[in-house]
Amino acid sequence: VIGQLPAGGGGTQMARFIRIGGVPYVLGVDESIAGAVATLTDVSDIDTPRLVSRLMLEVHDSNPRVQYPEGNDTPIFGYDSHYCTEDDPQDTTAIACAYFQSGVRVFDVRDPYRPREIAYYNPPAHPGRKAGSAFALTGTCTEVDWATAHSRFRADRRELWITTQCNGFQILRFAAGVWPQG
Repeated sequence: VIGQLPAGGGGTQMARFIRIGGVPYVLGVDESIAGAVATLTDVSDIDTPRLVSRLMLEVHDSNPRVQYPEGNDTPIFGYDSHYCTEDDPQDTTAIACAYFQSGVRVFDVRDPYRPREIAYYNPPAHPGRKAGSAFALTGTCTEVDWATAHSRFRADRRELWITTQCNGFQILRFAAGVWPQG
């Protein structure tokens, strides 16, 4: 072990090496505990990696143990992060993260110490539809869809390509000026 930083949420899901403004970072994701979020860790000094920010939703900011809404029948995972994808690993400006019941969130990370959410998409629900996966451990869609997969940025088209558990493949278009940033 050369350097180490303890996991911050539940179970570490993934880690990706990226560069923001020429500085190397690890984009990490924790899951499986309410409030688990994505993180940016500065690894410019590999012996002492430094957590510089968390890609949080507003619900995480005020309460480290998120409370689920009344009537929510799928509290497993809830608002936790899952997979995140950068727009360009060599010159990252934006990161899209799947947040289970909170859909897909896109963050401007040009200032990695102060990431800010610039776009989101919550896919429509399809109660009763049979999912193409083991959605909610039952295989049947409920009042929410789960965003759990890596997204793909398409700068040439101002698009984000995603899949969700109950809606499948979807293409989202950013409004002019949102992404790519000018």
